[in-house]
Amino acid sequence: MKRLNDEFPVEEDDVHWSGNDCERVGIRVIGRGDALYFQSGDRWFMCDMSAVHASICISKVKKWSNGQRVTDADRKEILGQIAALYGTAYGCEPEFT
Repeated sequence: MKRLNDEFPVEEDDVHWSGNDCERVGIRVIGRGDALYFQSGDRWFMCDMSAVHASICISKVKKWSNGQRVTDADRKEILGQIAALYGTAYGCEPEFT
């Protein structure tokens, strides 16, 4: 298994992926469902969530792992990507806060 980064121990095989190698995105529910790992290309972030309620708190995410600001355009695209991947991976539609 390939570790995705040194800051957080997420293994590549544990992430639900879509897209091609250049533009792939992935998600992974972390721990007992209280955090979500999201990766787009070589950038990633983690946000709070409740897996029990399929509720994802993306509104507090301000920066990517590389320090770049998460823009409103990024956020809109991220919501669609997470919704599609979450539905496929976990079988339900998430709510966003």
